[in-house]
Amino acid sequence: MNKLVSIIVPVYNIESYIGACLESLQHQTYQNIEVLIIDDGSRDNSKEICIPYTQDKRFRYIYKENGGLSDARNVGVQHAQGEYIAFVDGDDTVEPQFIEKLVYSIEKNNTDIAICSFYITNSAYQDESIVSVCDADGIENGRELLKKVFDKDGYKFVVVWNKLYRRKIFDTLTFVVGKLHEDEYFNFELLYNFTSVSVVSDPLYHYVQRSGSIVHSAMTKKRLEDQRGFLKSRIAFYEKHNEKELLYLSKKTYNGWLICAIVYHTSLLSKNDQKVYQKEFRKYVLLFTYNQNIILIIRNVVGYISLKLLHMVIKLKTLMIAK
Repeated sequence: MNKLVSIIVPVYNIESYIGACLESLQHQTYQNIEVLIIDDGSRDNSKEICIPYTQDKRFRYIYKENGGLSDARNVGVQHAQGEYIAFVDGDDTVEPQFIEKLVYSIEKNNTDIAICSFYITNSAYQDESIVSVCDADGIENGRELLKKVFDKDGYKFVVVWNKLYRRKIFDTLTFVVGKLHEDEYFNFELLYNFTSVSVVSDPLYHYVQRSGSIVHSAMTKKRLEDQRGFLKSRIAFYEKHNEKELLYLSKKTYNGWLICAIVYHTSLLSKNDQKVYQKEFRKYVLLFTYNQNIILIIRNVVGYISLKLLHMVIKLKTLMIAK
């Protein structure tokens, strides 16, 4: 319980939040930490807020030209000296025992990854709800967790920030640079190879919901295409490894995404984009399977004929409900 833990904190124009984040790290009950503050080319006063924390010898400030969140995390990993690595987004905060309990779990269970529950917190730092990863502390299979990713709140197993990792994991894995929603590109390859993952029921991380973050920003063509790229790369990964159940879930999710893209983001798509999406839907859709209900089957059949037609049906249904 005295191994060095590297905590990587990417920072980009978050002067209103970074102080609270670093303060929470400074008060960790687990003392043997190094905090790597990776300033990804901030143009606000983030630097002036970060520098005083380097008076604590455990904190290091590293400035780099703007390259995005994945690039900042990769730079942090390159500088990390700890046996364990944690990622804390600069606009979030953590509980005092965040590192201590994750280290304890990973050491007790002899795993390479530990995951904890977390709070959904508003921008005034008021906790609004808890997202639980388990009912009780224990061990889960990585591939079983990948199935849970498809549940309603499955993102809790996707994000990198409520976890602790052994440093060796990053000898072969890096974050994909230049993509939005980068955690999704990273996640399925990570969990797939681990039969044992520690889970901690205590909520130890505060996921702060703020306007202006990537998650809460408006949809753009770039964001749409990055989502599509991730969904297709996940399908290809499970095809390669002949994972039938995960492949089915991935295809089902992708087709649902294609429908949403056509229904809600048509203005961002060219006519050629829409043709490509229609072709993709027909390629991956599973029209009739044993565990689909009749509504899903009808949706898939109509979508196979025409996503535009399905769009019209959904709009008509919405109008009828509104009346």
